[in-house]
Amino acid sequence: MSARVPRNIPVDVIRPYVVETPDPPRALDLGALFDPPGPVEVEIGFGKGRFLVTAAELQPERRFLGVEIRHVLRDFVAARLAKRSLTNARVMQADARIFLREIVPDSALRAIHFYFPDPWWKKRHHKRRIWTSQLFADFERALEPGGVLHLASDVDMVFDEMCARARERSGLREDRSAKLEPPCTTNFEDKAGDEGRVVGRTAFVRV
Repeated sequence: MSARVPRNIPVDVIRPYVVETPDPPRALDLGALFDPPGPVEVEIGFGKGRFLVTAAELQPERRFLGVEIRHVLRDFVAARLAKRSLTNARVMQADARIFLREIVPDSALRAIHFYFPDPWWKKRHHKRRIWTSQLFADFERALEPGGVLHLASDVDMVFDEMCARARERSGLREDRSAKLEPPCTTNFEDKAGDEGRVVGRTAFVRV
């Protein structure tokens, strides 16, 4: 699938599904982005949007905001949402670290979905890895009490390090019973399955 907005979808059609990033960054009432307003779940790095679109389609009573650093993917997924009239989902172009630190108020999120972050294998690219202790501190702060952090990766090293960062946080408690099996696979899961690799998946609850 090419990540390109179909030419037959006007900009005005996708605009209602796009949340503009505040400049300069400031806290937003994320629940007020939806009609009716209410608790919000965020997906960090939604790629081509298979999980975001399917979750919104199958669970219309829930509100989803996807955050992606690449604007072309933001517009591509906005077009997918518009095509299906999925008014319970929005997308935003932002650096996830800035989004969590400066745009999300304390205890504002019902759930965070953080799936298959880029491993950035080359040593010179390690600084681009975002699953740092600071990111997980921001996850902890952003979740409401009882909110759930969902994690998944098909790379053992990444999954182990994400879990280690989560376990460092006194306000996060691992609860595999809260683990979410997504309503569909992602592109990364499909590739892992084709290659015989196991996907690690778990959940942490904000206490």
